Amino acid sequence: MPLLDLPSAHFDNDALLEIPEVAIAELNGEEDLDKLSAIANNVLAQRDFIYTLSVMCSPGVEQYEDIIRLNHAIFADQSLSIVQGLREAGVPLTVDPDVALSFDGREDWRLIVRRMLDRDWLAHIASGYILRWVVSRWQQPETQPEASLTRAIDGIAEWCRRNRVVGGGKQNIKKHLWPRYKSVSHLWAAWYILEDVGVELLTPAGLSEFFATAYYLLHQASTIVPKRRRAGEALLSIDEAWQVPPAFAQRLLVRTEDGQEHDLGFTGAWIDDLNAHDIRNRIVGERGEADRGKAKKVKPPKRKGRPGRLTGVKTST
Repeated sequence: MPLLDLPSAHFDNDALLEIPEVAIAELNGEEDLDKLSAIANNVLAQRDFIYTLSVMCSPGVEQYEDIIRLNHAIFADQSLSIVQGLREAGVPLTVDPDVALSFDGREDWRLIVRRMLDRDWLAHIASGYILRWVVSRWQQPETQPEASLTRAIDGIAEWCRRNRVVGGGKQNIKKHLWPRYKSVSHLWAAWYILEDVGVELLTPAGLSEFFATAYYLLHQASTIVPKRRRAGEALLSIDEAWQVPPAFAQRLLVRTEDGQEHDLGFTGAWIDDLNAHDIRNRIVGERGEADRGKAKKVKPPKRKGRPGRLTGVKTST
């Protein structure tokens, strides 16, 4: 059972104040604990986001080299920022010549991320929309007959054919794209859902909503056995999928006047409109790349249940 080893999971409250960006802010005279905590949380959210994205782009071992290069580039960028911050704070320091050379020759981690996103973009979006199609259709009895892997792949293949997207044939999707990214399909589905509803992932609140949505989708998919599947053969196996640590899938708990606590579900996002989960309603960029951030919907998206909340989630252990 692969589990996301999120960087922030290794920090307790005391360690937050030892993050270099926080220490530099203190050296520059910042004393407000709320502001220092906000700096720490933003830094950790970025680290969690980049780590998760690297897993989403390379769930297997074949692209492990990209993750190593990304880590080196991020480390060099962060080290340079720390050195610059210390100098601006008036802290005297000397930099080893080899370290200085590594700053000059460092790769831009943003370009590495962009390459990782663009290189296999069709597999990313296909895996996410396969999961979205099946989960959304399974939720209503009248549309459950449509909740099959075959129907989902048919829709993606039609979208690819209509938009002249290379590599979008049914057999390639079924035999190569889906198997390669199935273990992170719930993460890609959450990515595109939050993109549709306008949530910024590079914030602590946005990332929390992303993790809750992905957690919900995985546990939904793990209970769905599409038609023509053997009994117990779920769309997505919890044992094979990359899991969000339960502590990061935040739930909304409220306490009533009588002292009882009520669980209102995960603080994730969902769209009721079935058309939003059909990739054929999505625009494609001029270069054949997914035009991220632009989703064409027949109706405005609606959140399921309470605004920003997912309800009725059943999990299994």
